[in-house]
Amino acid sequence: METICRFMLLRRGIETDNTIRVHVERPSLLQNKRKGLAGRPSGSMFLMCVLNATAFVALGFAQGIPPHTSQSPLGQYIDPAELLMGVNVCGFTDSKQQCQKKLDAETLQYFKSTGVYDSILPDGTGHPSPDRGSFSAWKKTLGFAADPLTPAPDEIRLSYFNNGDLQFGRDMHCRIQRTERQTEVIGSYKQLVAATYACYVSNFSNDSPNSGPVFDKNVDPKTSAGLAILGHDPIATVAMEVTEVPVGTVVKQGLAAKPGLTVKVGITPKFGEVKFLAYDKDGNPFGSPALDSEHSKAIPGLCMSCHGGAYVPSFQPGGPAVKGGNFLPFDTLNLILPAENLPDALRPDASDDVFRRLNQFVKSTPIRQTISDLIAGSYAWCGGIGNSRCYIDNLNHPFIPSADCKVGTSDDQSTQTCGWATGRPVTSATNPKTSFPVAVFYTEVVAKYCRTCHVALSDHFNVQNFHQFSTDPIHRLPNSVSLQHHMPFAEVPYSLYWQNAPGGSGEGPRDFFDAFFATGPTPRDQCLATVIPSCVTDCANELSSCLTRGIGAACYSIYHACADPCAANDPRSPGIQKYTQRCPRF
Repeated sequence: METICRFMLLRRGIETDNTIRVHVERPSLLQNKRKGLAGRPSGSMFLMCVLNATAFVALGFAQGIPPHTSQSPLGQYIDPAELLMGVNVCGFTDSKQQCQKKLDAETLQYFKSTGVYDSILPDGTGHPSPDRGSFSAWKKTLGFAADPLTPAPDEIRLSYFNNGDLQFGRDMHCRIQRTERQTEVIGSYKQLVAATYACYVSNFSNDSPNSGPVFDKNVDPKTSAGLAILGHDPIATVAMEVTEVPVGTVVKQGLAAKPGLTVKVGITPKFGEVKFLAYDKDGNPFGSPALDSEHSKAIPGLCMSCHGGAYVPSFQPGGPAVKGGNFLPFDTLNLILPAENLPDALRPDASDDVFRRLNQFVKSTPIRQTISDLIAGSYAWCGGIGNSRCYIDNLNHPFIPSADCKVGTSDDQSTQTCGWATGRPVTSATNPKTSFPVAVFYTEVVAKYCRTCHVALSDHFNVQNFHQFSTDPIHRLPNSVSLQHHMPFAEVPYSLYWQNAPGGSGEGPRDFFDAFFATGPTPRDQCLATVIPSCVTDCANELSSCLTRGIGAACYSIYHACADPCAANDPRSPGIQKYTQRCPRF
């Protein structure tokens, strides 16, 4: 079974070696991790293929990580105010308390507009609506099963560990709720009046949110994923929905009557706006879920930070609403997947096909072109997302944007997925970087630390567009990451980026990023400049030690045999090899 697990992880681009062990576990082995974790009925078993905790870096607490900054008075990770600053929900001169009070008031109005509340009470609280005023009511309204462990026949469910940006065990459910009516015009046919695309995801962690940070260095992926599989003790649930209404009607003559057949009668589909909702562990409306160590953050700004969109506040016409929000693609590069009833490892497993169906679902919703391109590109190698045997293969067939970038003044840079297969890094006359592996840089840095959210935020900055990433303007991105410490925006990728653990290429993400943008000496150049002095210093220390032992003149011969190859930068010198191997590759 370990061989099967290792195969599954490798296929998703998660490398395993002698320092990373793979586990195959039964529910009983998880019970020791969390009191009260119940197994499945007798005779039932699930298998978990996850990495050992040694593969995870302690986040947010390591020395040398600079404080994160944001552009709002809150100064938080996943700052819920930042994307709302431009519409004056918070002001730059507001205190943290003033800004938070405004956000809370806006959340109350937003939940009323989304149907969570049907009125605002005199005491300033919301009155829950019968349709969406609780999690159970929302699920009933949108046709989800009451019990997440027994989903409805058309309900897509998958549990996994979100390793790349939040580090929760997550239990994801999606379905389409269709509203139909019988029509006299076309006999026994049913007309599709509306279709609501809806998803919810419950978050799970082995750390209790009541005893400390939800996100800290004690998070265990095995236990958190196991909690998600068993639906045990969720922290909170976030939900999204968007409704499509066909516009206009087309009556076709001569249709043969086929009872029970659903026909979408319309010229073009028209989508409403994506709505964001959240419920606490007891199913009550929750305006400020906790997604990291900073705890509560207000909706909808919290969601918009990754799902994109523009906010229309309650005090403007048409508000409150999020215009242009997106369902996000299921990008398996940053996920760790438990596998239930593992099939033959030589063919796509069950979770691969569920991810494919989830991505098909996302493609059916109103999403930015960059999201659609990422989904299509990820499945292009095996016949496309419509092929039930096709799956995302981050190891052998990683998606790397290869189309040519259109750079004319009339070309929209925010919609293009292009240039990474053939692009060149930022160069200068003294630093041409002729051997810099741009495609590897994309898969190890851009795809892991930027892509998840920026495919939905491409109108702010499009990381899928190589031309914009590297030149528009040249200093904006390096300043945001390396100087202002503003990006990555979430706590997990920010901490991982600054801890600079080597990827598959042997290069850490921070060094890789700095090397891409360096116009002077690269990180490798700077490191190599210290190799000879370090090597000679070691030899001098050895000489001093030798002289204290009273060996005399022979010490100087030993010293020269050591130091002369160092001074000559002889690659055969053990000292030169020792320090050169410690330098970044680029």
